Amino acid sequence: MSGSGETEFEKSRDGLKERPFRFPWRFFNRANRYSSEMGWVVFGQAGLAAGYVLAIKLISAVLDVEEFGRFSLGLTLINLVQLTLFTPLAQGLMRYWSVSVQQGNMAAFQGVSGKWMLRLVFGSILGAIALMAGAMALHQDGWVIVIGLSILSGALGGCVNGDVFVMNADRSRKAAAWFNVFFACLRPGLGFALAIGFWKRAEAVLLGYFLVSLVMAPVSRGFLRGWMAKSAEKPAEPEPAHQNLSNQIFAFSWPFLPLGIFSWIQQSSDRWALQAMFGAEAVGRFAVVSQMAFYPMVFLSGILQLFFMPIAYGKAQAHPGARGAAFPVLIWLVGAFLLLALVVVGFLGLFQEELVVLVSRSAYTGYHVYLVGMGVAWALYYLGVVLSGFGLVAERSRVYLPAGFASAIVAAVGCFLGAFLLGPRGVVAALWISGGMYAAWNGWTAYRIVSGIRKAHPSGSC
Repeated sequence: MSGSGETEFEKSRDGLKERPFRFPWRFFNRANRYSSEMGWVVFGQAGLAAGYVLAIKLISAVLDVEEFGRFSLGLTLINLVQLTLFTPLAQGLMRYWSVSVQQGNMAAFQGVSGKWMLRLVFGSILGAIALMAGAMALHQDGWVIVIGLSILSGALGGCVNGDVFVMNADRSRKAAAWFNVFFACLRPGLGFALAIGFWKRAEAVLLGYFLVSLVMAPVSRGFLRGWMAKSAEKPAEPEPAHQNLSNQIFAFSWPFLPLGIFSWIQQSSDRWALQAMFGAEAVGRFAVVSQMAFYPMVFLSGILQLFFMPIAYGKAQAHPGARGAAFPVLIWLVGAFLLLALVVVGFLGLFQEELVVLVSRSAYTGYHVYLVGMGVAWALYYLGVVLSGFGLVAERSRVYLPAGFASAIVAAVGCFLGAFLLGPRGVVAALWISGGMYAAWNGWTAYRIVSGIRKAHPSGSC
């Protein structure tokens, strides 16, 4: 009791009366500020999705089922190069873009990013030569051109994607969106034209992919170089600044290389397992269903990550002593993905046969019953990908190596064993198990990271 005879409770009550409830307009003001950015992110990712659908529709129309299966296996080689080499580099570039901007290190960033891309392109060329020689030694001459065109397309396309990552890191959503749309749609468009005009084989389609990538890679780099030159506020930094930045990008990026290998195994085991057990025709039919379920989840996770992750990185950079300031952003990211993935799976279940016919043609409807199952499998896997954002913001990307390794082994062994025992049903079941395990493992890892940072910084913004 105070000297005035008024209790502390009464004082608190009176204080509350003086502070009426205020609607949280600040949230909506922020949402309005980000709405333009989100619109361009959606447009860019919608362009990617349109390119994926266009690829299935056009290429399945011009190629027979077996050739479409060979083309699908070529796409797995494109993904191999991009997931294991260029996506790790892109993650490092995205992470250190904001750092370079704050430090005025634009010239160093431009030089380092260009050098790393050239190194990876030359490495991809050497890898393509080795694999082509291996195919010839094994008397698999029909795969030599597929291997070469696929790996070169993956390398050049990886350069374009890396530049787009940088544009998104700078939150230049409009430029990134247009590059995404043109790149995603021109590749299958030219591939279709070459196949229908000259040679209805997978090699002709992949040649179209290669030629578009060959043109787009210098265009995107030239655009980015001119843009960074205009943004530079300092003269060129000395060589030690370049080397220091290069080392930082490498240290952040290299853990993504094994993660990329694990992701590729997860995403490609189904087609290679069916190729081994049943041949390219089975791959062609299953690939349509698998890609129709896979790309919506890539689309959703891509939109949400490209929108939320630069914001989260910016908050973490602004509060280096309390990275938990970025966690509310990541919680919104995970919640949005769960809700939208549920909607997509429900849609696939309602119209599975109609969707397969719409996107391809009636020759591919035999496997439409697996569409929902594959939708669930890829939703689980990409939930794990989205959950990995907590570790990336906390700069603990290495903690995801065990989960990626375990899920990749389960996917590879499970797909081959499942295909042998149960056919396509076994492949779907294997991907359910591996995707669910990846999501659960990464969810537990995210919980431990959040708990650890909250304990270390109990007064921080978590």
